Amino acid sequence: MQQWKEIQALLFAAARALMYDSFARGPYDVETREFVADDVRPGRQFSCASWNPVGQAPRVLILFSHFNGGSKTSSTFLCEHLASHGYAVASLDHSDHILPRPSDATDPEEKNARLREWIEARVPSWGREVPTLVMAGESDVSIPLDRVRDVFDRVPSFKRLLVLRGVDHLHFVDRAEEQHERVRAMVFPTELQWVEQEMRAFADLRPESEAHRIVAGLTVAHFDATLKANPNASDLLDGYALWKAALSHARRAPRRKPQEGQPRPASPVGTGPLK
Repeated sequence: MQQWKEIQALLFAAARALMYDSFARGPYDVETREFVADDVRPGRQFSCASWNPVGQAPRVLILFSHFNGGSKTSSTFLCEHLASHGYAVASLDHSDHILPRPSDATDPEEKNARLREWIEARVPSWGREVPTLVMAGESDVSIPLDRVRDVFDRVPSFKRLLVLRGVDHLHFVDRAEEQHERVRAMVFPTELQWVEQEMRAFADLRPESEAHRIVAGLTVAHFDATLKANPNASDLLDGYALWKAALSHARRAPRRKPQEGQPRPASPVGTGPLK
């Protein structure tokens, strides 16, 4: 009897998750603008961008922080999707756009001081628990999964890890295919040539539009579950109907047939440890 009740609860949760759709674009049009903000330090300004849902007074502001070397508009696909679901989103160029780069310093002490300032600008100390969603690419050459899991294990608060199959490092930014192939064409120094050698052609990976759709949908679900206590979003993230939801809403592009001896294309979404 108890087992039947558990099965019923699981089926109801799966049904709710299937009715919840964070992958489709939200109901709001999005207004985008760029502006300059003054820093608390005199003489410094930051270039900023914002995405706001039209006709909605959002009670939540999400701050997008770009990757090292990126910009405030590195992942507009994600910011626009969040805004279409009613969230206000803001982003700014990191301080490395206006501060001296550590690599330009010749003195070791000065280089270390610049590195510390970079880290302090990127790694906030919240002083409280922050529910965390970590998404990783199964095919990410630059940040292998074992490194991601190492960081994930150190997160002190409630956390989830989702591994996206067939996704490499640059699937999380705009113009993913263009950026990926540009990196593959770069001439790397000897100690980094392994990156070029191990990166697969983009055509052998998850299509850009499909990866963006999955990343954006799971991100909305994370905020809906965390900030709005939406049980359907929690069910989706916890694995109930995650496979079907991602698969049914992903826009699949034609793929080349694998040659003999090559592995078959990976499935779009996999789950790591959910804690």
